[in-house]
Amino acid sequence: MSGNRGALSGQSAMEYVISYGWAIMIIAVALVVLFALGVFNTNSGAKAQPGSCYVQRPQGPATTAQISIGGVCNDAEPATVMNHSAATTIVVPGSAYTAFSTYADSTPSFFGWVYVTNVIGTPSLFGYSDVYGVLIDGSTSNNILALYDVCGGCFQYQDSGLGLKENTWQFFGLELDPGMKATVYVGSENGTLESNTFSYPSSVGAPIDAIDIATSVNHISGTFTGYISNFQEYSTPLPTNTIKQMFLEGIGGPPIDINRLIGWWPLNDNGNDYSGNQNNATVGNVIYPGDWDRLTNYASP
Repeated sequence: MSGNRGALSGQSAMEYVISYGWAIMIIAVALVVLFALGVFNTNSGAKAQPGSCYVQRPQGPATTAQISIGGVCNDAEPATVMNHSAATTIVVPGSAYTAFSTYADSTPSFFGWVYVTNVIGTPSLFGYSDVYGVLIDGSTSNNILALYDVCGGCFQYQDSGLGLKENTWQFFGLELDPGMKATVYVGSENGTLESNTFSYPSSVGAPIDAIDIATSVNHISGTFTGYISNFQEYSTPLPTNTIKQMFLEGIGGPPIDINRLIGWWPLNDNGNDYSGNQNNATVGNVIYPGDWDRLTNYASP
């Protein structure tokens, strides 16, 4: 009898698999498709809205007394990023730029996130008063070039040896230190942060004009298409471990050192400066896509 009961039990199990196997397979395939479409993405409803995180300066711009971070700052991905095209302009006017009156003798540092889809010529990632900045060299695997004005219109370029990949989000940065050293940073979504340090010319002048973010300037020939986000400027170089932490916070990370912060442009639906220094950018020919993460398949480092 026990043998018959075992046979019947095995037969029942086989009948169950035959009866419901196709249904289980269909459900499994449907779940895979829904995951791929991001239906179960828990971050989809928790994106940072424009201005939701900001720096508070109770004593006014260019002060640090009682400075603090306000709002909701949880490294959430931004609701939008800036779609960059050949016609895009993002300029912080020098006449209103706190950095020029307060930090004119500083050796600043700049950081941001960029997604490049195409490079033509040698476009600018940013330019600081046409005195120094960062370019993308479309002729050398999109290598980042450091740019300097060494004699009031005589421009010198240095190849960092670090390139920007296309069709992926990358962190970038440039630091200048008092020892006449420049450091370029490039971070990838896989968590790798690379850097290269080299000497820069002692004849580079102090900034006296506007800052251009991903905007072509007079002596630059070229453009790129893609996206740019979370551009930050500090008054001094930052420690290496601080830069690493900033990178690992991802595209939605707030400023890492607010006491040294000059400007913070998340480029989330506007060109406003949320550093408390009121260095709002004038933008033109800009689109802010809300589905940027789906379009670019962004993944946090």
